[in-house]
Order: sequence, then structure tokens, then C-alpha cells
Amino acid sequence: MQWLIDLIIEAIGIPPTYITRGPHAASDWDLNDLIVDGADHDLDMSALVPAGASAVNLHIVGTTNTIADIFYLRPKSVPVIFGSCTLRPQVAAHAYCVRRAWAVDADRIMTYKFSGVGWTYWKLNVKGWWL
Repeated sequence: MQWLIDLIIEAIGIPPTYITRGPHAASDWDLNDLIVDGADHDLDMSALVPAGASAVNLHIVGTTNTIADIFYLRPKSVPVIFGSCTLRPQVAAHAYCVRRAWAVDADRIMTYKFSGVGWTYWKLNVKGWWL
């Protein structure tokens, strides 16, 4: 019967396995770690996310003084911000959060951009990944 299991795995592949990081007290990145200037910048996740990961589970929390500010995050290979992970507060001075699974490239580098400079609080945690 093992031959049948091996044949199925060879035909359809092994489904991705989720690896959780578990609870951690500190954020992986906060507002002081990144550049808030309205331009695209690289966020290298390779120190946290192992090679071979196909996606990451992100938790982002932010507060801004104005509802016009937006945070964008996308894989570096994606050239446009449309369809990217966004954090867009709808009320000023109120914390908003995004929890999302997002595909990563083999280099595990994401591109981020802060639209607006009213951010007063922001943090990003990698909760886990899929191998």
C-alpha cells in the first residue's frame, strides 16, 4: 500500500506545512526599524523565515494621526501596489490591525511603503510560515 501513497505524493505533491513561531513578546519590526518617506524600501525577512518557505503569516498593527496614511507590503518581485497587503486606518488615532497570509519569493524580501508621515505606532510580526 505504500507504493500507492508514494505514487499519489509524486503525482500531486505534498501539501504545504504550516510552521508557527509561537508567542513572542517583542515585535519583529516597529516604526523605528523602517523608513517612513513615501518611497518603496526592502524588508528582508530571511533572518526569520527559512529558505523554502512559500508564504508567511503576518500580523501588522498601526496607528496614524490621519486617515490618509496607508501602509503597503508586497513581495519584491511584484511591481505594483494593487493587490498588496495594506493597512489603512479609517479613524485617526485608533489602532488597526491586519492578519494575512502572504506569498514570499525565494529570497524572502518584501517591499514596503508608508504613504503619509502621520504614523505614531506601527509593528509587524511574522507569526509563522508555510514550507
